[in-house]
Amino acid sequence: MYTFRKISKKLPLITTRDFKIFSIGAIVGMLALILITVNCMLLMQKAQADTINELNEQIASYQLQLNNMEEAHQAELDGINQSIAEKDAAYDKLVSDMEHESSVEIELIKKYSYVVDKVNPSEGFTLGMLHYVDQLCKEDNINPHMVFAIFDIESDYDIDAKNPKSSATGLGQLLASTAKLIYEGRMGNPAGSYTHDMAKNGYTNIEIVVSYLKYLKDTYGSVKVMINGYSGDQSGTYYNGYVKQMKANGQDPTVNHYI
Repeated sequence: MYTFRKISKKLPLITTRDFKIFSIGAIVGMLALILITVNCMLLMQKAQADTINELNEQIASYQLQLNNMEEAHQAELDGINQSIAEKDAAYDKLVSDMEHESSVEIELIKKYSYVVDKVNPSEGFTLGMLHYVDQLCKEDNINPHMVFAIFDIESDYDIDAKNPKSSATGLGQLLASTAKLIYEGRMGNPAGSYTHDMAKNGYTNIEIVVSYLKYLKDTYGSVKVMINGYSGDQSGTYYNGYVKQMKANGQDPTVNHYI
């Protein structure tokens, strides 16, 4: 067996220089290990930062999508509310108009009750035509009762009435030549635009009759000359029938202006 002394004699002696070199090596190693550790930590922090940035970007993207969805939803709600408001306004206007129209119709029915009582709906004369006569006569300052008396005498309110002995047609029994002259000349429609089938339309017939009476009123003035001019009868027979009809309707036969 070797003794300690013998073993120590065989081991190389560690000098101060060797110890310094060893210490420096150990220190360098530790520093390298520290640097590696720090670098790893930095890489981990960078990876964490990148992950956090990606998460933040995703959150921002989701937030933007959410904001866009909220804006779209709000715009849709605003559109629905606006539509509801418009419909409510339209409904209120419709109700108001209907109430006004109902009031106007009631007044017209009262005013022209003698017409309403004798009109046969199957013959085509409508409440709308009643209103149209009143409207046109008001615009042209013609006595509407004069128009209705003429309809009484001429057609008994039958819009399809036709005289088999002449071209007299419709409510006011308009002759083709007279109707064409008034429609194209007095009413300002293009030449050649009138055909006598148009006299079968109640509204067109009313327009021509009122326009013709306005022309007679502006030209001659007196009711008698107007009625004689309308009928073409200068004997007084038609005028006497007109006076009788006006009185039967409870109206003053001497008035030619709107009342």
